[in-house]
Amino acid sequence: MNFPGSRQVTLGKRLIEQYPWQRFTPHPEWAEFAGESAPRLDRAQWIWFPEGNPAQDAPTEKRFLRKCFLLPADKRVVSAVCSSLLTTLFRLH
Repeated sequence: MNFPGSRQVTLGKRLIEQYPWQRFTPHPEWAEFAGESAPRLDRAQWIWFPEGNPAQDAPTEKRFLRKCFLLPADKRVVSAVCSSLLTTLFRLH
């Protein structure tokens, strides 16, 4: 079989197999956040329609998730963060 992306997976596997990855050690000093610290997720909210059990029977149709936010008229947005974990297209308006 020839699935989309299978060639890329094979090439990645061949690349990784060339190195002794079992002996790799982490080097946190090699990377740092480019801007602010990591976003906080303690006030994060799911935008999802509660139907069925996706762990057992995830729907295969397209999903359109929408969320409206009402801001107080006397307040001004200084900054905002939108994080998303998806397998396909993500569009924020």
